[in-house]
Amino acid sequence: MAASNKTKNYELNQWVGTDPVLMEDFNADNAKIDAALTAFAAGKLKFASGSYVGTGTYGKNAPCTLSFDFKPRFIIVQREEMDDLVNPTGISAMFFRPMAESHALMYSKDDTKNVQDLFVNWTENGVSWWHTVTVSYAPYGANWQLNNDGITYHYAAFGF
Repeated sequence: MAASNKTKNYELNQWVGTDPVLMEDFNADNAKIDAALTAFAAGKLKFASGSYVGTGTYGKNAPCTLSFDFKPRFIIVQREEMDDLVNPTGISAMFFRPMAESHALMYSKDDTKNVQDLFVNWTENGVSWWHTVTVSYAPYGANWQLNNDGITYHYAAFGF
């Protein structure tokens, strides 16, 4: 019997406490990883990086948008300025496809994971995201959307 669970994208083994750990499972996973690395080395896996400067806006009617010449599968966005006084939370976000409109994972500098109301919408060759906040937290909307006015943000995207 193999592992009880599989990862969503590559069906790698995910064991639970009662599963037997079999050499065949590891060999199968290593073959999948080897194939993925071979595809990357052959140039089939695409990578893009860059930066943008925030505008200070936020919300569904003012999303942040990134576009690529390939279909992105995973994107990381990180604020450039990491000074504790300017950006005490050091917010960054990770977007995983195939999420449609859904939450993204956001991390703060103190290693606490936060899931904010950051919504993500994928297009064929890009992604857009926005943050919705209550009135009491409105001053943080642009920060939580990774779009503070005049602040530089860096991104890296991987896909096919």
